[in-house]
Amino acid sequence: MDEKLLKHMARNSLALMVLVIFLSSILSNLGQYKIFADSDQNDDIMEEKKEVKNGALINTDTGKTESADTSIRELLGDKYLIIKKPDKELYNINLEDLYMERSIRLVITDLKEDKFNGTSILRVNQGYEFDGIPDNETTDTSVPVKVEKSNTKEKSRPDAAIFNSKSNNKNILVPEVISATGKITAYGTDPSKVTSDPVKNFNISYIQDKSSALYTASIEITLDFVYAPILYQDEEYIYVDLKRPKDIYNKIVVIDAGHGGKDCGSFSQGEKYYEKDMNLSLIKDIKEILDKEDIKVYYTRTTDKTIFLNPRVNFANDVGADLFISLHCNSSESAQPYGSEVLYNEKQQGNGFESKDLAKIALEEITDVTHKVNRGLVPASEMVIVGKSKVPVALIEVAFMSNQEDLDFLLKEENKKKIAKAVHQVILRSFKELEKETE
Repeated sequence: MDEKLLKHMARNSLALMVLVIFLSSILSNLGQYKIFADSDQNDDIMEEKKEVKNGALINTDTGKTESADTSIRELLGDKYLIIKKPDKELYNINLEDLYMERSIRLVITDLKEDKFNGTSILRVNQGYEFDGIPDNETTDTSVPVKVEKSNTKEKSRPDAAIFNSKSNNKNILVPEVISATGKITAYGTDPSKVTSDPVKNFNISYIQDKSSALYTASIEITLDFVYAPILYQDEEYIYVDLKRPKDIYNKIVVIDAGHGGKDCGSFSQGEKYYEKDMNLSLIKDIKEILDKEDIKVYYTRTTDKTIFLNPRVNFANDVGADLFISLHCNSSESAQPYGSEVLYNEKQQGNGFESKDLAKIALEEITDVTHKVNRGLVPASEMVIVGKSKVPVALIEVAFMSNQEDLDFLLKEENKKKIAKAVHQVILRSFKELEKETE
């Protein structure tokens, strides 16, 4: 080939290479600008990302999460989780809402690798971002730090813990529930006023299928409040939007199967049948009916599990239930007493639909199907379940397990279905009354 031609081609190649490098630099800068386009301050674009340790706050202005899918990001509220995927694929994900434990569990199947870890889970709360292991222990737990921007445009981190039993601040709610393990649970706080890490702890575990060599990941996350989680995903991320139940559901009912686990409740003569089992069997028939309704129903238990009284009533208060119904069966040392009665909170005396109104409807519907003696309404504010309820509550004592005739009635499957239909009617009638208040 001619030497002049070779030199000419070499010069052209060099010029083309310089042009490509120049264009790449421009496109790179444009791409970076696009990522941070919706940041509050454009002059923050080149700001260095902070190192993250033990759940420390990440500066939102750096746009750490802006690479997330725009359309999904527009659906998210003020509080959500973003989980980075180890590979760009759409996963088979099942989200379990473990609401009585304030937890969620993500079960992800058919994974090629086991690469989810603590740095995969980013938490966003009202513009604050948290990463790494949740830092829930601080030396000063008196009051939250005031949220404001510093001179370096980094938001100051609020304390992760905001409760202190020694504080005189009336805005601080002292936790009142201590589980058997000694774990303190705080109820009743307005989550919109808390800007700490919404995740208290998490656990990631894997199971590998030997035949396919694929993994199933289980990511269990304990949250600071009760939420109605909404799951999204794109090729890069899994998103869990943490909405308050009242923001999602128009109608909320909490149904409590009394007793359970180590607490057997009342029992029949000779202790052949226990109340905890009877209550649970009634709940299963009720659930079958209510699953067909456009009503969000939370059940305090659907298995034979020990749950203390405070978490039950506090949960109903926490989700802002429209109705709270606790199902029980009565008992007496004597075999003579029989019939149905409903307990209510006589201290609820507002102008709207209150505990006594719900109890009246419940007593009418239950006695209509049981044809048992109407033992009336019983004021019971001294009882934890009834007295601590801030929402309309009715504790239904369906019948006496200590009375043979009542027990025989309770044991028949057809009668359990009748009771379930009665509870269904209680709920429908109560919502009609509630709707009248808004007209």
